[in-house]
Amino acid sequence: MSKNESPGEEQVQEPVENQAAAATLAQGNDVEQFRELTRKFGPSIGIGFTLAIALVVAMGVTSRSKTAKINRAAEALTTAASSDDYRQVQSLFSETPSGQVAALGLGALLYEEGKYEEARDTYAAFVSRNPGHPMIPSAILCQAQCLEAAGQLEEALQAFRAFQTSHMGHFLNPFSQLSASRCLEQLQRWDEARVQYEDLIVAHPNSPWSQAANNGLVHTRRKLRATQSL
Repeated sequence: MSKNESPGEEQVQEPVENQAAAATLAQGNDVEQFRELTRKFGPSIGIGFTLAIALVVAMGVTSRSKTAKINRAAEALTTAASSDDYRQVQSLFSETPSGQVAALGLGALLYEEGKYEEARDTYAAFVSRNPGHPMIPSAILCQAQCLEAAGQLEEALQAFRAFQTSHMGHFLNPFSQLSASRCLEQLQRWDEARVQYEDLIVAHPNSPWSQAANNGLVHTRRKLRATQSL
């Protein structure tokens, strides 16, 4: 699972390509460009990248607004570096886009600190409080990733599979399939993992996650051969 650096005091330390993507998104059509951004940088999706996308969405909205409070909220979000910082943004700017997505920054930080249950609760609260927000699918997947990181593999597997069913046409669906395959590997359910990887590769050959699926398939087949030779 990829991890993102925490925002520094001066600016968010994002890769150059993410900064360029943010600038593009800020020009308009934020929801569709959000989708294009996550398609392009899909292999890095995860707890940390969720924060990056959240910041980008907030930047896109702020760039078209002259409201001083919205601008102050965006500045507070991009300079947040601690859980208290993110909670303050949520408290002071709850009605702004930055105040909404601050929950994702808080969840990312809690995850980095190994507070998986608290991070999962934070993502769940974001989903319940912001119906229709474009970040909801990613937040749902982050909840599953928290379960996986906490070693609750069966629960994580079911969560990833539930996402596959409820978001069949979503561009993050292949990522949920890849994550389910990873859980099956950790559970040593090699044949199920093999089938899951193969289904992903066939259904989404051009997905940004197809290479990772191919790598997983090679490893899974090797494990299957080893168990069959015993």
